[in-house]
Amino acid sequence: MKLRKKQANKEKLEEFIRSARQQFGSDLEYLDATFDKTDFYVDQHKDRLEKVIPITYFKNKFNRKNGKTAFARIYTRYADLFLADEVFEDLHEQGFLTISTNVEMKYLVEEADYVDSTFANIYHLSKDQLAKVATSEEGKVVTGTWDNIRLQNAIAQLYEVPMHSLTERNTLIRPAWWWDLLEKRVPNHRIAVYYDRVGLPRGYMLYYHTDHEIVVTEIYSMVEDGYKALIANFNDSEQNFDEFRIEVSEDIDLSSCLANIADLKVENKPYLMTKIIDFAKLVETLSIEKTGTYYLEVTDDSLCTWNRGIWEVKRTPKNCVVKESDQAPDYSASIAVWAKVILGNLTVSQAIEQGLIKRHTDKNLNFFKGNVTFLDKP
Repeated sequence: MKLRKKQANKEKLEEFIRSARQQFGSDLEYLDATFDKTDFYVDQHKDRLEKVIPITYFKNKFNRKNGKTAFARIYTRYADLFLADEVFEDLHEQGFLTISTNVEMKYLVEEADYVDSTFANIYHLSKDQLAKVATSEEGKVVTGTWDNIRLQNAIAQLYEVPMHSLTERNTLIRPAWWWDLLEKRVPNHRIAVYYDRVGLPRGYMLYYHTDHEIVVTEIYSMVEDGYKALIANFNDSEQNFDEFRIEVSEDIDLSSCLANIADLKVENKPYLMTKIIDFAKLVETLSIEKTGTYYLEVTDDSLCTWNRGIWEVKRTPKNCVVKESDQAPDYSASIAVWAKVILGNLTVSQAIEQGLIKRHTDKNLNFFKGNVTFLDKP
């Protein structure tokens, strides 16, 4: 059931989150900032909450189009799929294409056909390794805090560059309040902007301090010199720290910037899990490499049953139109496999080789993958 949005219920939610999470500070900040933008699905026994699923609503970039997406956070005293049907049905009726949640919730949601959709590269550097990052003499880096309006505006401009492209495949479109929440969730966040030799902002970085290390939570630059300058700037500005961690989307390749570093430690980890709510509408947003008509079958989706069946996908140079069909399929797969292909790293050919997709005809199907430039979690 949905919980009514009133102050008494907000206080009840805060109390439950405190009991459900040991580290609840940022969760309560998120609740406070998103309360009016979130629906709360709850399971309660008498007046005692047993499970709370806050669903916050956003838009995503899906290649050629924007689409409605939802982020779920899950607080529970037990693990099961209770409430999943109600959530998915409501989202489908409201025209949502996908729903995502943190990978930490995998044990709760994997059976509901959520799949790893976004991946992060985590670079670990020592002070000695950082000193080897080569940087250009041209341009400069300016650092500050989030209340610096000039730096804020520069970051906002740079953020919009990839978000106005047709290459982002599953990237959250951040509303204004999302940026304000950044400071509330991590009060000591700092920002850095790289300006080129003519004074134009070309790259930025968000980071914070812990007791023993610097953690970079976001870095983006239009030019390679920007990445180098932003990272190398720590050599001058943060000399008291011995460890540095850079967390970025795997689609941002820092290997050339860090090429001089021997024994560089890089971890690749799933960052976000996503479930397809509306297969047909999602496919209409995507870029298929070749024009033509394809018949795709969703063989299994136990919770979003409206996705099951055969879909005619007509790709023209201008758009993609999807409708139900009774034709024999060219390709068949479960909704979870299609999600890995459409939103994750898996390609159609890889899925066929692994026996995850059945190919029935000689038509060649390839989805343009694109990038996820910015990482966001609910």
